[in-house]
Amino acid sequence: MLKDIIKIKKRFFILLALISVFLGISLNAFASSDFNSAPGDTPLEGLNFTQDRSSVWKSSLTNVNPGDQLKFNVYYHNASDSVANNTQVELSLGGTPSTSFTALSKITANGFNDYSSSMGISLTSKQNITIRNLAKLYHSHDGTKFKEDVLNVTITGNKAVVDLGQVSPGYAPHDGYVVFYADVGQDQISSKSFNSAPGDTPLEGLNFTQD
Repeated sequence: MLKDIIKIKKRFFILLALISVFLGISLNAFASSDFNSAPGDTPLEGLNFTQDRSSVWKSSLTNVNPGDQLKFNVYYHNASDSVANNTQVELSLGGTPSTSFTALSKITANGFNDYSSSMGISLTSKQNITIRNLAKLYHSHDGTKFKEDVLNVTITGNKAVVDLGQVSPGYAPHDGYVVFYADVGQDQISSKSFNSAPGDTPLEGLNFTQD
């Protein structure tokens, strides 16, 4: 009887140890698995480079005109205690002409919770906004400046995606930001731009042989 009790106790402690290990792995896997979760981390920002050369990023853009060039800044900071693998940064905009857009950025990585941020864009006339297939990566800050690289952008519809690969935890030199570029479409020629007055003459013809 005593031997049976000892066996039961051993099995219990082995089971408890296994449960503890499992819970430890699970908790570690889900702990702080977000990007940009610190209070000072910057959400999506934009800049109308045509109108404003101050390089001061803004949380929204207004009075955007046809032909303007826009920039969008997506900051990333791995706030977890593990390396983020297959990290991607995404920017999307509405796909049809409009006077109002919402730009949406998203940071994803294997096993990490997605981080999303958005900003509004107000235009003076109904236009398209087209994201360029080229972006810049600013990373590896050395205490004075960032290292700058050019990134290829995959465009699918109204969504642009860049691959960052592995992102280690912590701030500099592991954090950084991706800058996307976009162009605001030009005005279409209105059907009422020419000969719109009541007295304007439409196309006419003449039979010069007979008349």
